[in-house]
Amino acid sequence: MADNNKKGKFKIGSIIRNLVLILAVGIFCYSGYQLITIYMEYKEGSDEYQDLEKYVDVAANSSNAETEKQIPEEKKDPDVPEETEINMEETNVDEFGTVIIGDLVDSEELEDTEQEGSEAHVSLNENETTQSAESSDAAEKSKKEKKATPVIEEKEDGSVKILGKIGKVKKRVDFEELKKINPEIIGWLYVEAIDEINYPIVQTDDNAYYLSHTFKKTDNIAGSIFLDCDTKPNFTEANSVIYGHNMKNGSMFGKLNQFYDEETYEKSKYFWIYTEDLYYKYEIFSCTEVGAISESYQRQFETKWEFEDYLKRMQENSVIKTDTELTSADKIVTLSTCTASSDVRFVVQGKLVRAYQVVDPDKTKNDTEK
Repeated sequence: MADNNKKGKFKIGSIIRNLVLILAVGIFCYSGYQLITIYMEYKEGSDEYQDLEKYVDVAANSSNAETEKQIPEEKKDPDVPEETEINMEETNVDEFGTVIIGDLVDSEELEDTEQEGSEAHVSLNENETTQSAESSDAAEKSKKEKKATPVIEEKEDGSVKILGKIGKVKKRVDFEELKKINPEIIGWLYVEAIDEINYPIVQTDDNAYYLSHTFKKTDNIAGSIFLDCDTKPNFTEANSVIYGHNMKNGSMFGKLNQFYDEETYEKSKYFWIYTEDLYYKYEIFSCTEVGAISESYQRQFETKWEFEDYLKRMQENSVIKTDTELTSADKIVTLSTCTASSDVRFVVQGKLVRAYQVVDPDKTKNDTEK
């Protein structure tokens, strides 16, 4: 009888041990499956975006490439002689380190040459000069107003007009081909200090969509880099907000938090937004952690003083110190990503310092040959 009890207890213990072992193996297999699934999603997302880079050659316009000869040779067409490929004016470098074609042109001077009443404009300038000489206060006011001049403004038809200095740069993004893949593309983002942040920007009427869909609209945890759905796609608003995931493999905005380190900022304080018609260059003035619901995401302001106060607070809250001059006329972009905390975000903000006209070398070559 005692032996039977012992055997019964042994069988029960053995069954329990086997069940625990089976359960452990099951959990291990499921965890392994989940890890493989996540890895495959990461890889698929990364592969897709790497494939898109064939439509882009962004580095040559950046501060890190001061002359045309620094463009990697493999990015040039070996079958086209260098002189024929460029076939444009001599290149220069502007004060923001951008390789431009020819010299900068003042937008007002350009408009004057296209208008018949140029004498009246000269007379007006002479009058303004006389008045400024008579009053130092007026001169100082004029200087401040000049500093507060926006770089761009939106026209009535929704197009964008460049104000101030105009520079021309070579075409670097093939939007024609990219639009065939996804017509919702509105730009391309490139961060000079972090080469890996080199992605198309999309926009749709639902911010949630591109949190889980790639540029090719594939369901994937990498998502996309996307502009807030309520923001104008021409970047003429006071604050345009762009979102991207903080991926563990460093893709998307996974390396944006490198701006916690001042060395990253010192490497380059600029990022680019390339659109089909204009290329925008931004100077970073703030990098900081904010709440998921924060004033950092405020897009519109009732008065210029409200916007000035906002810019001042953003710069003061930055984890790195910047000396960027900010005015109420500025147009800024906020790059936002998540952190380890669900209610904390990391944002990098930059002000537009110059908009460039885009010149297509192939089109210029064809026009010359006609």
